Amino acid sequence: MRQGEHALTQQVGSKGYYGEVRLAVDLRDDPGYAIDFDRACVPEWKVGVEFGIVYGWELFRRNCPGAKGLSVKVLEIKGKPADTSNLVIAFVSANALWKALEWTPPKLPTLDPKTGYFTFSKY
Repeated sequence: MRQGEHALTQQVGSKGYYGEVRLAVDLRDDPGYAIDFDRACVPEWKVGVEFGIVYGWELFRRNCPGAKGLSVKVLEIKGKPADTSNLVIAFVSANALWKALEWTPPKLPTLDPKTGYFTFSKY
């Protein structure tokens, strides 16, 4: 299994953005994807992790149509109540997945820290 991790730590005035995710990823021969969480992962950000992985996998598959399936083990999720949201975690998770796959999409998701807007491109 390949591992990928990504962190976002940014403060702009009173707005803070923080999240870290670490994944283990394996490409499979059967279609679809499976996401498994380590027991130590906090449940409050699981939805964000799942969205980030599914989004990242969709973009990867569009570029690499030979890739059939994906297995992901979420090893660690870190956040802070005031600076972490499922949107932050989705952003971090997609980037962690791409690092594990050693691939970069043509247009990465972005964060405008002044407005708090995240953009997830259709690609």
